Amino acid sequence: MLNNGGKEKYLNYAVYGITAIIGFALLLWYYAIGDNALKVLLWPHAAAASAVFNIPMQYVDGTGYTAPNGAFAIGRECMGMNFIVLQFCMLACVFVKRFTRWKKALWLLTAFTASVLTGLAVSCMRIIGSIPFAAHEKFSTIHTGIGITLYFTALIASFFVARKMLGVIHYEKP
Repeated sequence: MLNNGGKEKYLNYAVYGITAIIGFALLLWYYAIGDNALKVLLWPHAAAASAVFNIPMQYVDGTGYTAPNGAFAIGRECMGMNFIVLQFCMLACVFVKRFTRWKKALWLLTAFTASVLTGLAVSCMRIIGSIPFAAHEKFSTIHTGIGITLYFTALIASFFVARKMLGVIHYEKP
């Protein structure tokens, strides 16, 4: 399963480079997309908030999904794209050496898919957990704190889940 001799080592370096390119390209793309694409990407977040709190969410161009009376908005920054890219880069680069040849490409796809799904779930939890504090004067601080806690916890958990699923390499402590 593990072969880091000659060619595999250079394939790992290629995957590291490809991962960085994908990560940067994804961030550039996301922060440049228009309202039509953003409306689709943020819909799961608005649907989760609407379902949990029984509030209608309406999309406003340039802002995102807003609650009635403008109590809060789910905008571009709420997607958790930075976390998705960070988790993808971590999973892809840390664990790619456990695969050989074409399986490295499958791992890259798996890491990307897992990162998107985890990012979606965690960002929905962040939004749902923050909404009760929307009227609080320190909402921004509370929302940021909830986000840091959830994203950091998810990043660490994803590392250990992947490590458990893929096994420990001989030079890692179990």
